[in-house]
Amino acid sequence: MQASGDQVSPTARSINNFGIYYRVAAVADVTQLFLATVLLRASVPAFFLAFVLAGWVEWPRLLFGAVDAAGAAWTWKTLASRGATG
Repeated sequence: MQASGDQVSPTARSINNFGIYYRVAAVADVTQLFLATVLLRASVPAFFLAFVLAGWVEWPRLLFGAVDAAGAAWTWKTLASRGATG
């Protein structure tokens, strides 16, 4: 279903909601949420590699996985600098 006129697509609404969740978590200093995202985002390249090897997606998808892993590393480094990694 495509959005038209003044409709907002479900994907755009979900992305907006996630942004709000992250903002609230940051203000409340809920570091556990950000630690969980590091673990999940760090696993993305492995899943994308499995998808490529299974023939479900093309190899360029691995580039997106690399970007996600880099973002996870950056988040981890930031959390570690604040002493929030355990």
